[in-house]
Amino acid sequence: MVPKNGHTILLAEDEDGVRRFIGDVLRSKGYTVLEAANGVQAVSVAESYRGPIHLLLSDAIMPELGGVDLAERFARLRPGAAVLLMSGYLDRKLRGPLANALLEKPFTPADLLKRVREQLTAV
Repeated sequence: MVPKNGHTILLAEDEDGVRRFIGDVLRSKGYTVLEAANGVQAVSVAESYRGPIHLLLSDAIMPELGGVDLAERFARLRPGAAVLLMSGYLDRKLRGPLANALLEKPFTPADLLKRVREQLTAV
């Protein structure tokens, strides 16, 4: 059994297979993972989850509410939490606090875990 590391990650990804893969990788390293199939669900989880959420890990491009807008809402709901956006293509440069918060798809489990750790320790 992998010991809990104490970090909770809100994972917002609209592709079911990708979301399952990422969730499995993170849980295998002891993270608590809260899954959302889109940005609207992620906002609802961030509003209703009683415990701390240490990181929002979100696809940058999703229908209804994309990752950049989700990150802005999340920052208001969970000030001080880290954000990491994932994208295979992004039509605009990230600015401000999100400037260094991009993980380019495709990525390996090792890449994912490294960037998650970097974002968690940067906060």
